[in-house]
This record gives sequence, structure tokens and C-alpha cells, in this order.
Amino acid sequence: MNEIKEIKEMLSAGIKKMYCASMPGKPARDCGPIQISVHNMIEFLFVIHGRSRFLLNQKLFSIEAGDLLIIDSWDPHALGYFPDDHDLIHLWVHLCLHNCYVTFGQIKQPGDAVPILYPFSLAYDITDFVRRRCKMAREPDGFMTESSVERYLRTPLNMLLDEVLISLKKDPADGAGGAGINIIESIKSYIQSTNGCQCSLSQLEKYTGYSKYYISHLFKTETGISIGEYVNEIRIKYTAEAELYGEKHRDIAQEIGFSSNSVFCQWLRRYKDRIDEVKKSIKNNSSMGRRKFEG
Repeated sequence: MNEIKEIKEMLSAGIKKMYCASMPGKPARDCGPIQISVHNMIEFLFVIHGRSRFLLNQKLFSIEAGDLLIIDSWDPHALGYFPDDHDLIHLWVHLCLHNCYVTFGQIKQPGDAVPILYPFSLAYDITDFVRRRCKMAREPDGFMTESSVERYLRTPLNMLLDEVLISLKKDPADGAGGAGINIIESIKSYIQSTNGCQCSLSQLEKYTGYSKYYISHLFKTETGISIGEYVNEIRIKYTAEAELYGEKHRDIAQEIGFSSNSVFCQWLRRYKDRIDEVKKSIKNNSSMGRRKFEG
């Protein structure tokens, strides 16, 4: 595949420019309808191919091949792509609960993103290293700056890209390489990265390439709970974090995939005690600065 060759070349070349939410961008005027996502997870977008705009912290950033965009915890950003986006290949890295989750997306038709290669996870040591450097890059102001990301994150993130490249070289057919394909961990990481949004069995079937009946049975056998129960736990965790951070209920409902506020409120009443338990645990284990919880 020509895409595989281009991906390897860009990963090998490393990062050209880095962007974070505090850096100047163009005013987000007339950018059309696009859903906004806000969550505790840290994400990185590395451009393999193409040129486009990305909405981050109410500003538009023009990004092209070799650029890397840092989406820190609770940075409001675009969910999905603009209707006119096309001819793009993007690498997304999600710092999930216990691992670093890697996906490649290709946008051939306007606004329509499809996964390429098989998603996989990187080792915990690189995840922990990058997470610690993100924390350092926020100090002392509580948020990342152009100088702090250059100082603390350029080298670790180039190392992260190199880890992705090594995994691809081990098994270019599926992209998972030596990291080892573990479909259960892949599904868990995907659900964590979306906060339970768009995680129906049909959507997971499309995402993984496996039958929904197969993944449903395998997940229950391996974990002892259903996919739906796991999605619910991730939604509860996000809701607890978001409420502590001060997010509005309508925004929480949108982030975790509820079709209406009324349906979300019914769910909220049902799981109020469980959400309160998680909030108490977070308060007992987290410092309460701007970045209340590490992503």
C-alpha cells in the first residue's frame, strides 16, 4: 500500500511544527457546523498527508504533513472533520487510562473518515513518560505554552512516533506489530477514547472488522461483563470527572453519546449514587488545579 510507505516516511521524518491550545490561531468564524468535544484525555494529532484546518480552543489551526497538534485535558476541540475535509491521512494517539492507543484515519471523501490499519497500543513506559512530560509542560502556569511544549514534549513525542514506526515495521500488514493484537484491549481503549460515544455493537463491528456477535461473546467471556456494561462504566467515570470540572449537563450528554438531555437525565438519576462514589474517589486522589485530573 502506498499509504503504508507514506506513513513510515512521515513517522521517520518526525515532527515539523507543534501546536497547543494557548498558541495563536485564526478566529473560528464561519467554520460551519461541527461538534465540540471536551474530555480529560490527552490526545495528539499527527498529520501524515494533506492540509486542513482543526478547531481547538475556539481557534482554527492550519495543519499540514509533519505537523502535530496537542489536545490537552479539557481542551475544547472539534469532534470529527469539516464537511470539506478530504485527501487526508491522520495519526491519532490517545493517552487512555492505562495505555497509549494508536489509530490511523483516512479522509478520502469530504468529511468522511475511515480507519486504515488496525488500531494498537504502545507500551506503558512510553505512555507514562509522555504523560509526565505533559504535566511538566503545564508548569508553572497550569497550561501548555509554545515554549514549554518545545522544551518538554518535542523529544518525547518524536520518540512516541518512533515507537509507532517500530510497531509498523514488525508487521506492516496490520500495523499492530510486536505490540500484539488484543481485540479486547483494543475495544476497551476505543471505548475509553470516545467516552462511550458511538460504541454500539454495529459501530464496533465496523471499527474492528469482526462480527458484532463474535466481539460481544468474546468480550463477555474474557471480562465477565458485557460491552454495554463497560461502556456504562466509562460514561459514569467521564460524567463524574466532567461534573467536578464544571461541565454543563448538555455538554456531558453530547460527549458520551446521549440522543437528548431528557434521556441523559433519566440515566443520571439512575446512576447518581455510583457517579457520586467516583467523584469522591477522584477528590481523594487528585489535586484541584486547572488540570484537576491527569489525562
